[in-house]
Amino acid sequence: AGGLRLEVDDTEDTAEAKIASGEMEEAAKNAAAPRLFMFEGDQEFVEALLRKYAKDDYAKMARDMKINTYQHTPAQIRKKVEKYFKMKAEGSSKPETRGGAVKLPCSTWNVGPGKVKER
Repeated sequence: AGGLRLEVDDTEDTAEAKIASGEMEEAAKNAAAPRLFMFEGDQEFVEALLRKYAKDDYAKMARDMKINTYQHTPAQIRKKVEKYFKMKAEGSSKPETRGGAVKLPCSTWNVGPGKVKER
């Protein structure tokens, strides 16, 4: 008596109808371009490795325990280096922002001597 009732709506709002009308294709055309993002710490990590090693010597980079403290694999380091160079080629690498890195807000963000945290 008090069970769950599901109603199926077979109107034009189905995915097939949207595809046929071109609504989804239009939305895809107007979508924002994917934004490259790399944390500042990752950028510093890649820069330190590139200062010490050749651009494509990922095996040696992975074995460096002083710089690679999180023990990233050669494949992980390769991906970070490729992303770093892609960001530089796109022109998003500015000295003042270090490649578009953003300081993410946290509980102590922007709170320093003489500053009061707003709540």
